[in-house]
Amino acid sequence: MSTNPYETPAVGDHTADSHLQNRRAALAAFRTAFLILLAAALFNYYAFDTHAIIGGFPPILQAAYRITNLVGIAIGSAFIWFFALPVLEAVARTIRYVVARDVSTDNWDGALYVSLKPAVYLAVPGAIIWVLWVVGFYFLQFDFVMISFWVGIPAHVLAACFYVPLLVRWYRLSRTRIPSQRHRTNG
Repeated sequence: MSTNPYETPAVGDHTADSHLQNRRAALAAFRTAFLILLAAALFNYYAFDTHAIIGGFPPILQAAYRITNLVGIAIGSAFIWFFALPVLEAVARTIRYVVARDVSTDNWDGALYVSLKPAVYLAVPGAIIWVLWVVGFYFLQFDFVMISFWVGIPAHVLAACFYVPLLVRWYRLSRTRIPSQRHRTNG
């Protein structure tokens, strides 16, 4: 037992396991949210494809257009599925390096993981809003500016429900001052 009340607690395997479990839960939530939004994206592609292809195109060009778009969607989806979280982590760590170097990477990433967990609950209304925009624009022929205004505001508020809590968590972490090893004295 340590007699120094200011000594940092011993870090054991449970911390690494907890961090890994939080990352896995965040990844599962992110991927589920991605699949929900992918359904809306595919509906958007279908609407665009059926309304934007000019009937005068030769069938071979229409087929090439569709194949190119579907391959692009597949490649983009695979990239997001496998690399989106590592890219988010890299961006988060870069932000940490710039604004909060004293905060541990695990704590900083932990705030990201906690913020990603409710992504599924935000993706459902997000997908609904997206589908409403697609139906309004492509099928009901509403004016682009009007439909974007009425759908865009709730969509941006919904997105803020994700990033504002994340920014608040990071802000609080950056304001937490924990003495680093180099500033401690033994004695």
